[in-house]
Amino acid sequence: MYEFNFGGLITTPATGTLVIDPVFGNGATSTTGGTDMGASGAQTVTASLSNAPFLVSGFLAFRTISQVATTSTAWLTGSFESQGTLATAGGGFGIIMGSTAAVSVDTTGTGTAGTWGALNFYVTYSVTGGTIKVEWTSMRSLN
Repeated sequence: MYEFNFGGLITTPATGTLVIDPVFGNGATSTTGGTDMGASGAQTVTASLSNAPFLVSGFLAFRTISQVATTSTAWLTGSFESQGTLATAGGGFGIIMGSTAAVSVDTTGTGTAGTWGALNFYVTYSVTGGTIKVEWTSMRSLN
């Protein structure tokens, strides 16, 4: 079991949606991830945030570990939180992401390239100009 956290600054140019997608493995390219661990739904974000703080927290549990590529299983649950419009009730927003069933992953490092080795997060905005800048990360084993 691992706990992960990272945070930084978010900019939202206009009202739109944001999807956070955790993946296990670095994928074949910089825009395609490895094994999908459960993308969030498309959450409407607060418009016109500029360098507002955000925090992502969650857990990655390996349920079974196998010496055969892609036959280990894992489960991920996490959340994204951000400030909204200051002094506005309910202005902040949260996004839940994660597995809905155990996911087969490669913990051996011997399977197809891009399917093992790292936990990554992909961000998709529905409008152009949005940014998420990660300023710090942490990951620790809870076992």
